[in-house]
Amino acid sequence: MRRFRSFANLARIGSSVFSLAIASPSRADPGTNLLAEPAPAGDAALLVPSADARGNGTLRARLVFDYAVEPLVLIQSDQSTRDVVSAERTAHLGLSFSAFHRLLAYANLPLSTAVAGGELRNRGVDLAPPDDGAGLGDVRLGARVHWLGPLEDGFQLANAAELWLPTGSEARYSGDGQPRARLLALGGLSKRRFAGSVQVGLGFRGAEALPGILPTRVGRTLELGLAARAPLDRGGHVWVGPELEAKLGFGDGARPFDPRSSVAQALLALRVHPVLGALELGAALGPGLGRGAGSPDYRVLAFVGFSPEAPPPPPDADSDGVPDAADICLNLPGEPSKDPLMNGCPEAPLDSDGDSIPDGFDACPREPGEPTGVRRTHGCPKSALPVAPPTVAPPAPLPEPPAATVSEHAITISEQVQFETGTAVIRPESEAILGAVRRALHEHPEIRLLEIQGHTDDTGTPELNQRLSQERAAAVLAWLVAHGVDAARLRPVGYGQTQPLADNTSDEGRATNRRVEFRILERDTEKRP
Repeated sequence: MRRFRSFANLARIGSSVFSLAIASPSRADPGTNLLAEPAPAGDAALLVPSADARGNGTLRARLVFDYAVEPLVLIQSDQSTRDVVSAERTAHLGLSFSAFHRLLAYANLPLSTAVAGGELRNRGVDLAPPDDGAGLGDVRLGARVHWLGPLEDGFQLANAAELWLPTGSEARYSGDGQPRARLLALGGLSKRRFAGSVQVGLGFRGAEALPGILPTRVGRTLELGLAARAPLDRGGHVWVGPELEAKLGFGDGARPFDPRSSVAQALLALRVHPVLGALELGAALGPGLGRGAGSPDYRVLAFVGFSPEAPPPPPDADSDGVPDAADICLNLPGEPSKDPLMNGCPEAPLDSDGDSIPDGFDACPREPGEPTGVRRTHGCPKSALPVAPPTVAPPAPLPEPPAATVSEHAITISEQVQFETGTAVIRPESEAILGAVRRALHEHPEIRLLEIQGHTDDTGTPELNQRLSQERAAAVLAWLVAHGVDAARLRPVGYGQTQPLADNTSDEGRATNRRVEFRILERDTEKRP
């Protein structure tokens, strides 16, 4: 059996013989590129590219050996077939380099030799068999960008662009004699026991028609691909899966799904990682399903590669370089810290005189003072406060400074801690009340463990409110620790919207529910205030 044919294709070819016999091809070149195009080095499949770009500064290499039987068969004037190229033997050296787990640059260098079949003659046009000897094929350069989806389990999307340089020989059927390109949209799905990829793209190639009573047309193509794989063993050392790739010609005389303009390849691939490391081995076998130039009767592939694992970086929601698992302030960019209760939190504001009032709000930044709530005296010592000049009427009383009162089970604050809307950023006017809490803890060393509780109203989802309340509690802890409180005495806990004090149907009720509370969990009875 010379080809894998369907009865539908035979019927279609037979019905088209007469109409195509009276049409002459637009041009007759001595040859065209028949070589397969392996996926970039390190990809899971052999022909269908992956959608990820795993690795940062990671270099991979793969050597693929390809043996294609009868990749170019044409129909002569007497309606007999002629295998112009009986076989094509190719070694592909693929290299790839990934950066930032987002970008992949790659190249493929093919070295091939074609086994001659017979010379084809049709209406005075000759198509010679390939020249003897091995030579370089068209070199491919490509780049891929992974722009959506996790690199581990999940769905990924990527785009790729590729360019072929005319370095091959038309006489050996390993080159087109002119540049060509393609653009790809790639999708991927990976789970612990399954991986798959899909491609949709457009190929741009110079149009030509190889001579024959049924012209084999080469030109622009719609390129589709689908691949899947699953492990055969529990350790994931052996993987097996099918692949299907199709290039469907259109335009320049080619009709959609015309077998003579279509190149398709089905494979069953086996991949082996003999040891836990970078080495990979594999093989694949399958029939060609189209009748276009480059679609063989069947194809055998084998490969050996160097593909080091490159696990993706751990999740970092606020992009501050501290992984989420160790970041106390998850959505608040901060700094790495040796203190596990400050890791990932912003640096505390500068307080030169140590009076718990940041220099930016301290009217006397070099002298320890008291919070007054008045901009020109806030943070100044009592002796430095200006004396009000005598007036006929007594001056209006100054507002009482915020206070923190210690009871048996809690530290009660006279005003609420304020945050920027929807965030865990403490507003400047709340520095005074947090300073009062700091003084209360200093004056009461018997308080061994204090729970900092974050509460929200019911605006937004419960999950969002839970996370926001935890981050606000952690931000208060970070402020207190930065101002001298031992972190071991503090525990931040977010309660979200689960413990309202008032009805959330009014603005006043929601404002009441957005709060920070300080609950005393443990006391040291041997210490006295």
